[in-house]
Amino acid sequence: MRHGKNEQQPNVQIELTGSISREAADYAKDKVLHLMKYARGPVLFVKVRLMSAGHGINKNVVAHANLDVNGTPVISHSVGKTATEAVDLLQDKLRGRLGRM
Repeated sequence: MRHGKNEQQPNVQIELTGSISREAADYAKDKVLHLMKYARGPVLFVKVRLMSAGHGINKNVVAHANLDVNGTPVISHSVGKTATEAVDLLQDKLRGRLGRM
């Protein structure tokens, strides 16, 4: 369902901590930008942080996002075994939050 017509892409910041690859940052940016069609207003700013958490075989990736949708903050986070899994889970959560705005 398309709610808003956001012709201009927002400023997207990706912050990496730990052993997160540049490819994971590009993947996160693509996934978050894909969500803009669900926003009911212009998305002014996006910040995504990808962080390594834990040690050894219990190592996870935490993905955290802050969006500014026409002045309203939308915040979500997720945890996955890989950066791709964490970003996919984050995208699902953000899609739901944007849909409920």
